[in-house]
Amino acid sequence: MLDVYATFAEEYMALPVIRGLKTDSEKFAGAEDTYCIEALMQDGKALQSGTSHFLGQNFAKAFDVKFLTKENQQEYVWATSWGASTRLIGALVMAHSDDDGLILPPRIAPLQVVIVPISSKDAAAQKKINEKLSNW
Repeated sequence: MLDVYATFAEEYMALPVIRGLKTDSEKFAGAEDTYCIEALMQDGKALQSGTSHFLGQNFAKAFDVKFLTKENQQEYVWATSWGASTRLIGALVMAHSDDDGLILPPRIAPLQVVIVPISSKDAAAQKKINEKLSNW
């Protein structure tokens, strides 16, 4: 799953990411291993943006989740957990915006729109233009 996350982040969201294994102190509680992508933000900091957890049989034993083998024996399931959340959207916004706004990568938003107001010397007309723009 880590490769799926990384490919989507890099090729569609234009986010540079680092793939890796979390340390024991950082991994998901109860997981055997936690893998993640860290997206690079404009300030040089990384944001954890997608995770994949190998849960082993820990949760299966805690919740008594079993399957029947070909040999007709019950065994605890081996489990994984995957997740990309709104944090990935946050990474997109943080990486592709500034004080002037957000510019989405072409594969996310192939059509870009820019509103260019045309000023008027007529005060009433200019007021209408300003009111319309403030609603955007």
